[in-house]
Amino acid sequence: MEINHPSSPELTPEQEEALEHFRQRVHDLALHGGLTPDTVRNVVRAMRQHPQFSREILQVLVDESRELREAAPGVSLLDLD
Repeated sequence: MEINHPSSPELTPEQEEALEHFRQRVHDLALHGGLTPDTVRNVVRAMRQHPQFSREILQVLVDESRELREAAPGVSLLDLD
């Protein structure tokens, strides 16, 4: 699933760097058991605080989930137990 919103603003270099840091953090969490309920709450909070970047944040989660599903079928990005 690809999310395409042409009206999304261009990210500044600082925002790109922050998004890349988020992408790496999500990847690291995925490798170590997935996103916990607290992590998900923090992501939702960040999306609410920065609605102009919520699509990009969501896309990072979708991409990581897809990558994880392909690499390890049956493993979930979300560890909500």
